[in-house]
Order: sequence, then C-alpha cells, then structure tokens
Amino acid sequence: MANNDTDTKPDSCVGRNVKKQPRRSYIQREINGIINIDKPYGLSSNQVLQKVRAIYQAKKAGHTGNLDPLATGVLPICLGHATKLSQLLLDSDKCYLAGVRLGISTTTGDKEGDFLGQEESTSHLKKKDIETALSTFKGKQQQMPPMYSALKYQGQPLYKLARQGIQVQRKSREIEIYDIELIKFNLPEIIIKVCCSKGTYIRTLAEDLGSYFHFGAHLSSLRRIKSGIFTDEKIYTIDQLNTFKQVSQSNDNQNQGVIEEKLDHLLLPMDSVILDYPKIILDDIQSEDIKYGRQTSINSDRCCTETDLTTEQLFESEAYIRMYWQNATFIGLALLKKRNSEFVLQPKRLFI
Repeated sequence: MANNDTDTKPDSCVGRNVKKQPRRSYIQREINGIINIDKPYGLSSNQVLQKVRAIYQAKKAGHTGNLDPLATGVLPICLGHATKLSQLLLDSDKCYLAGVRLGISTTTGDKEGDFLGQEESTSHLKKKDIETALSTFKGKQQQMPPMYSALKYQGQPLYKLARQGIQVQRKSREIEIYDIELIKFNLPEIIIKVCCSKGTYIRTLAEDLGSYFHFGAHLSSLRRIKSGIFTDEKIYTIDQLNTFKQVSQSNDNQNQGVIEEKLDHLLLPMDSVILDYPKIILDDIQSEDIKYGRQTSINSDRCCTETDLTTEQLFESEAYIRMYWQNATFIGLALLKKRNSEFVLQPKRLFI
C-alpha cells in the first residue's frame, strides 16, 4: 500500500511520540537532530523509528512521512526538538522510483494484494507508448485516494473498511506531478521516476497508468529517493548504525559518552532543513523575550539576512523566520506581526 507521504501505514507516527509503547530498557537522553535512514523492505516506518530511537536512546523521536513495508528508501528520523519540524518536512516534495506491473490489477493496488481478473497482454506496447502515456500525468490534477490507505472516514481508517469489503465515497485531492519519466522498459514490468507534491498516491498512479491502456496495473516496488533536502545518496541503514555502535562498544577504550558522541556526529543539525528560510540575529534582550514566548520588537526595515525581502514584505508574505542568538545558537521559528505601529517577532516553534 503506497502513497506519497507516501505509502501511509496505520501504525506510523509522524512528528510525535508513539503512544502506549512498551517500557524501554535503556536510559532515555535528550538529543536533538535529524538522521536520514534508508528504510528496509518489510518494516513499517514506525518499526524503523523505534529501532533508531533505541540505538540513540532518544527520549523523543518522529519521522517525516510514512512508507509502507513494501517501500524502501529515504525516511528522515527526527530526534528531540527536531520533531517540531516533522510537519514542515512532511509537506515537502518527494521523488520515487516505482516499479509498475502492467496487465493485471490487485485488490490493494500493489503486489501485496490478490490478483483481480485475467492478465492482459502488454506485448503490443512500445517504449514510445509508455513515454506518451506518462507525459499525460504531468502537472496539477485531482487524484482519488485509495481505500487501502490510513485516511479516515467517520473516524475509521479506510484500510480497515476495505478489509471488510466496504467501499465508501472519498474526496479527490489536488496533487502535482512535477516530473515523470521512464527509467526501465522490460514488459510487463517498467520502472518510472516520479517527482511529486505531498499526498500523491503512487499506487493510484500505477493503476491509472494501466487504465490509460485499458487494462490493469499495480505497484510492484517503490523506493523513495528524495524527500525535501534528503536524498538516497547520503543515507544510513539501521544495520550500519548497529554495526557502528557495536564496533565502538567492543573497543575497551570507548566509554558510553564517547560512543554517544560518535553516533551524534552522524546527525544533521535541526536548522539544516530550513536554511532557505530568512534569518535574523537576536540580541540578548530579544532572545530572552523569545525564550519565554513573548513578542519582541524589530526596528529595522531589513530585519533579516539571506533574503531580498524587506521587513514589510516578510510580514505580508507570512514567511517563517529562523532566529539565532549571537549568530550561533538556533532558537526557533517566528512570524512577523504588527503591534501598533511597530513590527514584532511572534515565536511559533522554539528549539531550546
């Protein structure tokens, strides 16, 4: 079962602590950062999250977009205060390599479902036919979420209803496919690369491709290769993290603090995923206001660096602003507001 944020799985946790987890056998520690994990085949996103959380002995953890057990690839894991960025990362664009089996449908739209009907021949199709079909899916469009998804209907996940043989009406959603291309042509299997907006169901795309040719189709494999700034070029497997930890522990000269420091070195800083946001440097008084959730005055016409926008334009655009104390310590995100005749920063998310 696969969708763009993507392949939503019912037991997942996005950007918040998992509830009703068993008592942990390790001492939880406060640690902040993001690590790009290569999700393996067969595990749910939540299972991967819990394994990484245990390796780091993190008090808080969350991920930034579900992948089904069928899917592999980019799954950023946020630790500590970085979980507050999960929703921003969830909203980011994604890219996938998707295997599509042409000629037959399944009950779930992917290879985990039962076959429906008779297999249709695809031998008449040429590479050019596939490329022409793919081009019709590029751009903004309405897409109907599948029944086998974690979207809810009257409080009930759709996949639970689907398993009972119940079909309900769903509302189509606007998505956008920025780019789609044929990577491998080996009928009845093809591999396509898709770059798309959040909320795009790749299973549905596979089925729609089959409908274009008037036969069935289903998703045979899925790998996420990009999510926001994260790609599968610099990525860690769970086995790599475990091996790294075990090797460090086997060295008698390595105490727990040193092991933790080496693992922590693999984490990206929290602000690394929002470096395209405007930046403002706060003085001691302003920082103190923000830390306690108070608004703080901004007196400059050009309050922020790393942007061409004026303070007035930033206010009108309702852009998030990165706040730093003395150009070093990342404090959090804020919006510009007007208080009487002056501009003020209103803290929205604090990371301290």
